[in-house]
Amino acid sequence: MIESKAPFCLVVIILFVSACSNIAEDQSHRLHDSYYKKACELLDEKVISGIQNNKIQSNAQRDSILLGISYLDSVTKLNPENWAAFWLKGKAYQVLQKHEGAYTQFQRAFILKQSNPDLARELSIEALETGRNREAESIGEAALSLSPADPGLMGNLALIHLINGKLISAEDLIQSALLIRPDDPVNQYLEKLIREVKDGTRPQPKHVNELKN
Repeated sequence: MIESKAPFCLVVIILFVSACSNIAEDQSHRLHDSYYKKACELLDEKVISGIQNNKIQSNAQRDSILLGISYLDSVTKLNPENWAAFWLKGKAYQVLQKHEGAYTQFQRAFILKQSNPDLARELSIEALETGRNREAESIGEAALSLSPADPGLMGNLALIHLINGKLISAEDLIQSALLIRPDDPVNQYLEKLIREVKDGTRPQPKHVNELKN
């Protein structure tokens, strides 16, 4: 009596497919990690801190930032759950002053990591930059609810309320923030802006760009 070899062949096929799948997954992980490392090297702390003065120093620096973004695009294609990669892309777009791009990336990051108040802060800032003032308010409130004693988040929401014409709540928030950290220069400046708008010596701003001059 001749035994059928079908079960044995089936096992071999299953093992082969499984091995190929594992190899492909391993290669994907290696590519992901390689791209992410290259992106982090290009978008290092010095580059990202350029957002503080809003200046790209050279075309070479701009090209490095764009290359870093392209590596991160590959990272998020391989792993759409990598919120940190979306965050880093958002910071890179901020440096380039490409606010729609920054908004999109921070939104993706925040969807994946809604418990992170810093992601909410960044998203609310870019919502303001792109004229999404009402959305910025709800996101700013969400950020503050995650870290209620953070004077930076209080100041951020105070700014949003100022833009949205809510001067009383803006003033209350900024005063609370300054009670926690009275020497914060950003919040001190915000307090001045709010007071000037309230006193009528400065027009009511409708967009954050009106406060940059």
